[in-house]
Amino acid sequence: LFVSHNADAIRSTCSRAIWLDSGTLRADGAAESVVQQYIMHGWAAEEGRLKAASDVRWGTGEVKITQVQLLNKDGQETQLFETQEPMTIVLHYEAKERIANPVFGLAIHRSDGTHVTGPNTQFAGIDVDSIENRGIVKYSLSTIPLLQGVYYLSVAVRNLQDTLMYDYHDRLYGFQILSDQERYGLVSLGGTWELCS
Repeated sequence: LFVSHNADAIRSTCSRAIWLDSGTLRADGAAESVVQQYIMHGWAAEEGRLKAASDVRWGTGEVKITQVQLLNKDGQETQLFETQEPMTIVLHYEAKERIANPVFGLAIHRSDGTHVTGPNTQFAGIDVDSIENRGIVKYSLSTIPLLQGVYYLSVAVRNLQDTLMYDYHDRLYGFQILSDQERYGLVSLGGTWELCS
């Protein structure tokens, strides 16, 4: 019998888990499923104010990301999304002087630390000639492929050569994905089933 509050340890050690809350059985089943329910409960109890243990911000400061917004399909700021729903990530920045060829990027990690993705403007072939003063950069998803869970967003702006980090926010922005679709894994492939007799 292994008893722990450490979700990562349970995921890596157990195939089955039981969640007890003050002596009451809350969930019993596959470890991944029970861990997700436990994490979602914690998120709800904290009203979405969870922070990753590695909350860190660093950089030279020539460009600063001053605000990060997560917008739903109606353009409303939220931390709750559903699988296959649109999402827009808005980065507000300020550059005190002209900065040539900056690269804006982001990363998404699941609550267990799994790195899901890390797109940036350079990978996308977007040439940002220069920036100065205040501005906005958006990253839009027509559908979120992520399955149910708690995720953390990192945002960054660096130079083109990847030798200078102007500003990096490491997993500072939490959000939750709800899903009534698939239950296991990280993403929904969006595929369709067909029964051929």
